[in-house]
Amino acid sequence: MIHVREGFPHQRLVVVPAEVIRRARRMPIVRDLYVTDIGHFPETRHHYVDRPEGSDNHILIFCGAGRGWCRFGRRRVQVDPETALFVPAGQPHTYGADEQVPWNIYWLHFNGRRAGDYLRCLGLSAAAPLLFAPAAETLSEAFEDIYRWTETGWSDASLLAMTTSFGRFLALLNTSRRAKGLQAREAQDRILRCIAWLHEHAAGSHTLGELAGQAGLSIPHFSSLFRRHTGCSPMKYLTRLRVQRACALLDHTSLPINAISREVGYDDSFYFCRVFKRIAGVPPSSYRRHIKG
Repeated sequence: MIHVREGFPHQRLVVVPAEVIRRARRMPIVRDLYVTDIGHFPETRHHYVDRPEGSDNHILIFCGAGRGWCRFGRRRVQVDPETALFVPAGQPHTYGADEQVPWNIYWLHFNGRRAGDYLRCLGLSAAAPLLFAPAAETLSEAFEDIYRWTETGWSDASLLAMTTSFGRFLALLNTSRRAKGLQAREAQDRILRCIAWLHEHAAGSHTLGELAGQAGLSIPHFSSLFRRHTGCSPMKYLTRLRVQRACALLDHTSLPINAISREVGYDDSFYFCRVFKRIAGVPPSSYRRHIKG
């Protein structure tokens, strides 16, 4: 069987110089998360990498199209299109392209003081190395934003820009993540549609039961999925959305507070002021004075 590690048609590959890595490890912000190697292999027939001792750095591979696989000891995982694969530093591994439909991959080796924090936010670990993110175009554009800083020299400014671009890539990967199973993904889609509907109808009078019905889910299931996706309950999300709208009206209009209260869904302006203060930290009148300076 033919095995090819690199040297593919149209490939791009950059290894950050060792001296630059040493400098990155000392730089504030950059030392928290820095790239050591980066590349794009659009054509990968017979691609195969075997690292019995693992890598000194973490590895992140995003499969934009095609398929691949990775083996950790006796465990083998398949990497499907629009899926990210994480390989921890020091983890022995072997990976390669599918023989029938070779993967098109964007990959980075990285490290840093807070690299583990980023990975925990993504839910990636040796036990859970895959993340499905159906946003190939968005992520490829974000990758290009990282890659372009390798072409501007290795100044401190370029290293900082590269680090922030990589952080943005990881954030986009996180916001693009979706459940892999069809049933779970359909439930997630319902939550996303409900959130979009709430943004259009924030001023309406809604109960938790009505929102769950809008999503076609039971109240417990809806509440659990909603909290998992947004970090808060559906009703708290609605309250924050209304206060956010109120802040914009206080900032950009001269509408009286009682009118703004009604505009964002509160008939009782005194209750609105209490809610606003609880969320924003100050009453609406104080917020407006502060904004207007």
